[in-house]
Amino acid sequence: MALRRIESSPWLSPVKHYHPPGTAPGTLAEHHPNCENIARTTMIQYNADYFEEKNITDPEQCWEDERSDCIWWINIEGICSPETLSVLGEHYKLHPLSMEDVLNAGQHPKLERYDDYYFMVVPLISEGKELVAKQVSIFWGNNYIITMEESEESAFEVLRNRLRNPKTKIREMGCDYLAYCLVDTMVDRFFPCMEALREELDILEASIFSRYDKMIIERVHNIKMKLLVLDRLIWASQELVDSIQNEEIELTSPNIDLYLRDCRDHTVQIAHTIDGYRGISNGLIDSHISLVSSQQNEVIKVLTIIATIFIPLTFIVGIYGMNFNPQAGPLNMPELNWRYGYLGCWILMIFVSLAMIYYFKRRKWF
Repeated sequence: MALRRIESSPWLSPVKHYHPPGTAPGTLAEHHPNCENIARTTMIQYNADYFEEKNITDPEQCWEDERSDCIWWINIEGICSPETLSVLGEHYKLHPLSMEDVLNAGQHPKLERYDDYYFMVVPLISEGKELVAKQVSIFWGNNYIITMEESEESAFEVLRNRLRNPKTKIREMGCDYLAYCLVDTMVDRFFPCMEALREELDILEASIFSRYDKMIIERVHNIKMKLLVLDRLIWASQELVDSIQNEEIELTSPNIDLYLRDCRDHTVQIAHTIDGYRGISNGLIDSHISLVSSQQNEVIKVLTIIATIFIPLTFIVGIYGMNFNPQAGPLNMPELNWRYGYLGCWILMIFVSLAMIYYFKRRKWF
C-alpha cells in the first residue's frame, strides 16, 4: 500500500509519511516516495585492538566475518527500503512497531524499550541557511547499534574518524558510549544553528537603528518560528537523555552517567540560549514598532506645527477676502484703500509666523 505525503513547515522534516487509517500496527510500507534513491550503508566492526569498515550493498553482507568480541555499527544514510529493514529486523529480532517508526518520518524524539534492545528517535538538525530537522532512528542492542538517517548528510563522519583512530577513547569503551556519542553529536549540531541565528539577529538589530525596512518584522517572525521549532526539539531531546539516565538501562555502564550529564548540560544550555534569543526577537519587534511610531509622531508633529502656523494666516487672508465696500462707510475695511495695505498684510503674516515659531521653540515642541 502506498504512503501518503504531507507538505509541512520548512523548518520541520519536509516529508511525513503515515499509513492510511485502519492499517495494522507494525505494517511496513510497500513503497516509499524516496525509496528509488539507493541508501548508502556502511558497517563498522571494532574493539580496542581491531577495526574494520566497509560499504554494504546487500544487508546480508553485514554478518560476514562477524566477531563476537567486537561492537557492530551499521549506518544507513538515506531512506531505508522496507526490504533492507525487514532483513535487519529478522536478524536482530526487531519489533515491527519500531521498524514502522523508521519509515514513518516525523516521529517525536523518544526512547522505547523492547525485549533485548532499545529504540531511539533523535532529531538531526541540517546545516545550512534553512532550518530542517530530519529523523535519525537508532536501534541499540547489547553489542550493536543500527542508525538510520532520513537523508544523506554524513552527519556522523566525525564520529567515524574517531573510530578509525586506535588511540581514541571510543575504541576502548563499550556500545553504550557509542550510543552516547551519537546522541551527543546530534545535540551539538544545535550550536552552529544557534550561532547562525545570533548573527542574523545582530544584523537585524543593526538594520533597525540604521534604516527603515518593512521586511524586518517578517524576518524577525521567521526567526521566532525557527526558535519555536528548536525549542520543541531540544526539550524533547533533553527528555530523551533524561530517560536514558533514569530508566536504569541495562545496556549502560555506571561510568557513562558522567557523559550523559554533560550531554544533558548541553541541552539545558541550548534551551537557555533559545529563551534568550526569543527575548531578543521580542525586543527587536518592540523596538521596531517604537521606532516606526516615533517616526510617525515626528511627521505628525511637523505637519501639526505647519497647520498651526497657517491657521492665523488663513484667518487674516479670510478677513481680507470678505467683499465689503470701503466706500459704504468708514468702518468697512478702510485698509483696503491704503497705499501699502497689501505689503502691510504680508508683514503682519510673516511676523505672526515667526512669533509662533519662536514660541514653539521656547516650549521645545520641536
